Amino acid sequence: MREHPHFLIAGAPRSGTGWMLSCLMEHPEVHVPHREVDYFSYKYDHTTAWYRDHFSDCEPGQRTGEKSPSYLASSEAPDRIHDWNSDVDLIFSLRHPVERAYSTWCMMMQNSRSDLGDDIERELTPSSGIVKRGRYFEHLQRYRAHFPDEQIHVLIFDGLKADALQFARTLFEAIGVDPNFKPSLLDRKYGNRKKRGGRVWSQIQEWSLHLTRMSDTAARLMDWARRQGYTDWVHRMRLGKEYPSLPDAVRERLNKHYQDDVDRLRSYLGRDLPGWPGNTSA
Repeated sequence: MREHPHFLIAGAPRSGTGWMLSCLMEHPEVHVPHREVDYFSYKYDHTTAWYRDHFSDCEPGQRTGEKSPSYLASSEAPDRIHDWNSDVDLIFSLRHPVERAYSTWCMMMQNSRSDLGDDIERELTPSSGIVKRGRYFEHLQRYRAHFPDEQIHVLIFDGLKADALQFARTLFEAIGVDPNFKPSLLDRKYGNRKKRGGRVWSQIQEWSLHLTRMSDTAARLMDWARRQGYTDWVHRMRLGKEYPSLPDAVRERLNKHYQDDVDRLRSYLGRDLPGWPGNTSA
């Protein structure tokens, strides 16, 4: 019997993976846990029974999968995943690496317990973990050492912003379910949150995240709220400080850092990535 899951949404963080999970939760041919599992990265000390239990509610004929963006940059995950199920389909959504790094920094600054400082020039350096996670081709090479290219599906976040319906269709085709299903999130807006809400907002976020991790019912409720647009409304209404813009010097430094990796990614994908490092196209 083939092991669950049939597919993994393995990254990158801050690149539309949450949107993808919400769409898959609506698809009648798919069963996914309502929260990140991180078994093959951070939680490999848990039992296999613990992992299998995430798919225990799967109905006959459904495709099973899970979303854990931590798998992309994990050096151990590719080998562990291959040992578990060598036939699994791997889904990677990739975002402009500099924009993804900045978005991650903004997200982490919301967390009052984050050990990051306010000095963005000091935090977004090539040696930081946030920046290292954007070396996409390096990370994909570890997966290519274990899986054939036909099991590695790379989507680009720019496509989600440009045409959400086509992006969803590509996702559904990759995992082998009806691509004509239309999820409810097609009109959801994207982009960096413009404000950080301070300690009170951070505590609210931490509480809601803890609650959804502990309860499938709470996770379903939060997903329903996202589909209705209520969470976007809360983000727009909250008070807080503006995030600092990404300084031109930092952007230039990171563009140079990523250029060689992005050039190799272009060659591997056989497609252009307009506006990404190393690309001189308008």
